[in-house]
Amino acid sequence: MKLGRWVAVGMLLGGLVGCGHSRLPTLPATHGHLSGVMDEYMEEGTNYLGADIGAAPAAEVAPGRAPSLFSDARRTLEGTPSEAEVRVAWMDLRSACSARLKAACDYLHANFKRPKPVDSIQVERGAYSRRPDTLAQVIVKCELGVDGRLRPCEVLEKGPLDSTEVILRGIAESKYSPSLLAGHPISMPHVVRFILDPTDGKLQAAQELLWRRARAVRFPQSPVAWSDLAEALAKKYPSVPEYLYVVRHMNELYPEYWWSANELAWSYVSEGRYAEALPLARRAQARVAFNPYVDETVAAALLGLGHCSEGLIEQRHAVESLPVDWPLPERERFQKTLRTYEEKCGAAVAPALHPP
Repeated sequence: MKLGRWVAVGMLLGGLVGCGHSRLPTLPATHGHLSGVMDEYMEEGTNYLGADIGAAPAAEVAPGRAPSLFSDARRTLEGTPSEAEVRVAWMDLRSACSARLKAACDYLHANFKRPKPVDSIQVERGAYSRRPDTLAQVIVKCELGVDGRLRPCEVLEKGPLDSTEVILRGIAESKYSPSLLAGHPISMPHVVRFILDPTDGKLQAAQELLWRRARAVRFPQSPVAWSDLAEALAKKYPSVPEYLYVVRHMNELYPEYWWSANELAWSYVSEGRYAEALPLARRAQARVAFNPYVDETVAAALLGLGHCSEGLIEQRHAVESLPVDWPLPERERFQKTLRTYEEKCGAAVAPALHPP
C-alpha cells in the first residue's frame, strides 16, 4: 500500500495557483479565489512570473526598453547559448513581459516548458517507523538542475518521525526532465510536496481548514503552509477576520508573491485606502502579466486617486484579458465597471497601454 503521493508544485506557491481548482470557477466566488483560478486557467502562459519560491524577481524596466530586451533574448536563444546566456535571456524575457510587452509573454508561453518527473520515487507504507496513519505533508524546496536532479534541498515542512529523511533519500534518487526555454535546459527552483494522507483525500472542509491552520502554526516560515491556508479561506471563509491576517502575513513573509499583494491591495481599495493599495497592486502586476483581476485592482486604485486616464487603460486591459469562456456574470461585471469609470471620468476613449 502506498504511503503517500508526490505532488510537483514546481515554482508555484501551494494550491492558490497550483492545484485543486477546476479550470473555470463556480460563482459566486471571492475576488481572491477568482484571481487564483484565473492564474491556473492561464496555466503556463503567465504564472511563471508569479510565486516562484527562491527565484530572483524580474527586473523592472521601462516599457520602452522591453522590445530591445525581447529581441536580444530571442536572438540569443536562436543560437547555441551557454547556460549562463540562457539564464540572462530568461530574465530579460520575464522583464519584458512584466513591462506588458505581449509579444514577450506570448514567446514565453510558447517556448517555456515546465519540468516533468521521469523517475520519481514511491515510498511504501512502513518505510518509516511508526505512525503511518498520521496526516502530514513533507514539503521540500530544491534547485532542479539542467541534469534533471534536485539539489541542494531545504525542508519547508517536516513529516512525522523519520519520514522526512526517507523522502529526502527518495528525492535524491528521483530524475526529472529539466525546465526548457526554447529547447535549452535551464535550472529552476522546484518545490516537491509529498502527502502522507491516510484519509485518501476524504477530509471534510472544516477538518481540512483545521489541518491547514495547524500547519501554518507549526511551520510559520513555510510560504506553502500559509498559501494553502489562504486558499481555503479565500474559497470558503473570506469574511472571517483571520483571512486578512493570513493575507497580510503572506505579504510580509513573501513580498514577491503576487497573489497576497493583490488581495491585500483589493482589501485596501474596498476601504478607500487607494494610496496604500496602488504600490501593492503594481507589485503584483509586475509579477504576473495580464491577469484581469490584478489589472482590475490597479484600475480601482488609480480611479480612487483621481487618475482617470490611467485607470481607464487598466480596466480596458482587464476587460480585454478575460477569456471568452469565463463565466458570463463576471465578464458583465467587468464591463459594467468600465462603463461606470467612463461615465465618472467623462472619457469614453483611452489609448492602448503599450503596443503589442
